[in-house]
Amino acid sequence: MQRLVAERTKQKDVLIREIYNRIRNQLQIISSLINVEERKTEDRVCRDALERIKAEVSKMSEEHQLKSVRDYLDEAERRHINAMARLDDGAAEQTNFSLRPADN
Repeated sequence: MQRLVAERTKQKDVLIREIYNRIRNQLQIISSLINVEERKTEDRVCRDALERIKAEVSKMSEEHQLKSVRDYLDEAERRHINAMARLDDGAAEQTNFSLRPADN
């Protein structure tokens, strides 16, 4: 049962990382397309608008990166706590206490 849960958790982690990577790549593509349009246009109003849009996309990219780092750290912390709990459980199972009186 634990192996199945661990396998499904690993699959979920892989899918989440794939989604994060795809979002990051899409934001980079959007930024690149804005740069192309910004270089092509000679209209100052249009360039200003593209610069504002590019700044917003950059903010979104930074927030996405921060969230992915926070999520990774939260996941790492959860795994560490679970590993420590398993170690504690293993130690408790291996320890055999005897409550008989000591020989004098």
